[in-house]
Amino acid sequence: MERIAIFAALQWECGAVVRHLRRVERSRLGAFTLWRSRAARHEVWVVKTGVGVQRAAAAVDALGDATRFALLMSTGCAGGLAPELRPGDLALAT
Repeated sequence: MERIAIFAALQWECGAVVRHLRRVERSRLGAFTLWRSRAARHEVWVVKTGVGVQRAAAAVDALGDATRFALLMSTGCAGGLAPELRPGDLALAT
């Protein structure tokens, strides 16, 4: 089973993901809140990082060996700062 980690800074951003999962377990990952569930053939971890690049980096470090994950992704409302983006649009960093 592949493992996926989804990071979001704010509680409501995490909730937007968590509400689509079933049998969710909430716990702590160091200083961070973690929700774990399964979706299809994946184990899904949703991590609330708090705001800022340093907090996001610390959350990734808290995972330990990140190579245990098939995918690491970040989600949230930061795209709201770009007027050309619409809800559901995907913004990829280069």
